[in-house]
Amino acid sequence: MIKEIYIKNFGKFQDFKLKFNTGINNIVGDNESGKTTIMDFILMVFYGAGSTRKKNLLENLRKKYDPWNGQQMQGYIVITKDNIDYRVERIFKSTDTTDIVKVYNNTTGEEIYLEDPKYPGVHFFSLSRDAFQKTLHISSEEVAISNSGKRDEITEKLINLVTSGDEDVSYKNAIDSLNKKIQTYTSLRGDKGILEEAKNELEDLYLMLEEAKKDERDKLALVDQIDEIKQEKENIEKHLDKLKLHKEKKRERDSIVSQIDKLEYQLALEEERLENNQYKDLEEEIADKNSKNIITDFNLLDGSLLIALIFLVLSKFSNLIYIAISLAFLILYSYNQSVKKKNKQIDLEKLNERYKTDKDKAKTIFSRIDLFKNELNYMNQAVSELDYEISRKNVLTYNEIGQEVSKLEVESKTLEENIISIESMAKERYRGKENVSSLEKDIEVQKDLVKKLEKEKSVLISTREIMVKSFKEIENDFSKDLNQLASKIIEEITAGKYEKLLVDENYNIRLLDKETNELKSWRYLSSGTIDQFYLAIRLALINLIIEEKENRILLLDDIFMRFDSNRKNHTKNILIKSMRELDQVLIFSNKAIIENVNIINI
Repeated sequence: MIKEIYIKNFGKFQDFKLKFNTGINNIVGDNESGKTTIMDFILMVFYGAGSTRKKNLLENLRKKYDPWNGQQMQGYIVITKDNIDYRVERIFKSTDTTDIVKVYNNTTGEEIYLEDPKYPGVHFFSLSRDAFQKTLHISSEEVAISNSGKRDEITEKLINLVTSGDEDVSYKNAIDSLNKKIQTYTSLRGDKGILEEAKNELEDLYLMLEEAKKDERDKLALVDQIDEIKQEKENIEKHLDKLKLHKEKKRERDSIVSQIDKLEYQLALEEERLENNQYKDLEEEIADKNSKNIITDFNLLDGSLLIALIFLVLSKFSNLIYIAISLAFLILYSYNQSVKKKNKQIDLEKLNERYKTDKDKAKTIFSRIDLFKNELNYMNQAVSELDYEISRKNVLTYNEIGQEVSKLEVESKTLEENIISIESMAKERYRGKENVSSLEKDIEVQKDLVKKLEKEKSVLISTREIMVKSFKEIENDFSKDLNQLASKIIEEITAGKYEKLLVDENYNIRLLDKETNELKSWRYLSSGTIDQFYLAIRLALINLIIEEKENRILLLDDIFMRFDSNRKNHTKNILIKSMRELDQVLIFSNKAIIENVNIINI
């Protein structure tokens, strides 16, 4: 139970203290006296102010209750749990997370550290902030339910309370959310959704793969075409090489023939020189001179020997004159022979010298002639071989060969340009296109993605099926218990007019009219009856979801303001009876509602 609250600065309150008892406490105050402020102070000490992003002052509690005196907003609450009194202090800053929250043992002063220190209400009530507001903390606005036919916010909260036990957690919303999630995978028409997009992308990849395979075949055809053109170009270049070689051979032959002509001319000159050489004549002359005898070499002085012989005979070897004449002629003959021999020797030496010189010249000429003949022989042989090679090809003139070479070079250049054009076209055509292996990898990845999305979709469908099945089971348990408890309270709170609460599978909430035995939709009831109906559901819900009695502290803010006297009496009786299940009730009203309870005037 809450034993005490102290507001140091909060809204209009400053150094304000209230003490409460167990059971029912009726806090009485005029309108604008601060009853709702105290309710919200209790909520904010235990659970903070919630979101600070709301611009509406009534929804932004931190701004709404900013102290009028400009001081720091703060205060504390003393609450009992497990027979121990605790003091929960809170200094309000700009947000829940920056608030300073301390919890002490109020008897020993020991500071208590909670698992969720910013939200001590979770520890003391075992409820979240939302659950606390939906069960134990009931403001006048929350029981005001429109009886129009529209499905307003309160209508939704009622449906959620009956079907799931929480105003903000709807089974139908959960199913709708699952359906929407499933439809993000595959739309109702089956043509949209991430799964269908993944499948379409997979189909696109398969189409791209087929196109890529066709491109690969086309590329191979282009490669073959290029290879054929290259082969044709290579053949032309070979032909060009042969023509150029043929031209070189002809040029080489002509060069050799020209050299032959020069050698033959030089050979003719040498032969002419050989013809003009006199070494053979000199040889004959030397031989002739060596072969001359006395008769052929006779001259007048050679007759002196005969005269000497004649005078020697005439003297009969006794006439000295004749002997002397004979001796003179003998001496003359000897001298003549000596002179002739000497002259002959001189002539032979001169001839031999000339002969040697001319013969040496002749040897040189012969050597050159032999060399020229050998070279001519080799050249003629080379010419013969070249003539043989040339004769095996078409006999073309230099001009014809040049024209053929030019023609083939143009063809070769054209083929090269064709190759470049085809390669450039292929490069441009297949630019940016993925190849087969890359697409096959992408397909495997996409197939895995499709399988993953199909699995996720299947899990969602299975979850929906399980949820539907589970809800049916829960509906048979929780909703049955809730409806039974709420029906009992409704019967009492309406003095037996309505005795049963029914919710169909379409979440239509109906009440059984005991007098007419008709099922009436709650939205066609009066606002007072609807307020009673809503309170009955909340009381039943408290009994179902809050296990510990000491955690059942109910705060009610002006819930009787739209009740007539009969409804007030029935509602008071229900609250009094409910105290068997509740530990404490704090009723905030503008006048005393229940007698013989703790009345606190503010």
